[in-house]
Amino acid sequence: MNRDIPQESLKATVVSLFPLEINETKPGLYPGYFVIPAAPLGDFSFLIVGDGIYYQETKNDVKTQVRTPYYTLAESICQDFQTSHIGRVPEIAEPGLFWVAGQWRKQEIRDNFADELDKWEKRQLAWFTNLVEIADDTYARTQRHTSVSALQRLAAKRLSIQRPWIIRTGESANSCRFCKAEVPYGAVKCPTCREILDMVAYRELQGEISGVAEPLGKE
Repeated sequence: MNRDIPQESLKATVVSLFPLEINETKPGLYPGYFVIPAAPLGDFSFLIVGDGIYYQETKNDVKTQVRTPYYTLAESICQDFQTSHIGRVPEIAEPGLFWVAGQWRKQEIRDNFADELDKWEKRQLAWFTNLVEIADDTYARTQRHTSVSALQRLAAKRLSIQRPWIIRTGESANSCRFCKAEVPYGAVKCPTCREILDMVAYRELQGEISGVAEPLGKE
């Protein structure tokens, strides 16, 4: 992955080959919500990321603005998303998501980072294979279509693999309203598409975790 930091650039380009929309939240940071469109089959999508800021409380209740460099933020978006998925083997089989320093247009990404695109496409296909193998094991034990996630079904379709669990007999009552994947009862955030399912509970949890950190513009 290209880690050279151009002096003239204060931005990074996050490139996604992932077939679903990616939503990454960074509580307490501004901006704190990042959306990368779903990558079409055989193509990619991307998002330009700049610096982020957060506020840190010091003595006498004084709040100091702290900068999070764009390269740290871009790396965090990629790492947090990749490590949230089952079946991942770092540098071998993982979701197709990476970043490069600088602000790039789509054709420029194709022209300058063809090797990276090819490498991450191969890693994602290997990850899809792992997802299908996990689904095979799960379905063999449960014989339930609802035990296989929507992402695992999508992985099988992208690999042109036929499985008895690909076609669902009906929707689960306990599914994500965004991507329709199965989620645990009481889930605050969908483990597949990362959408927030219970905003009230999410804000309560983040308030406990982030403490004094606040987005820009809040008193």
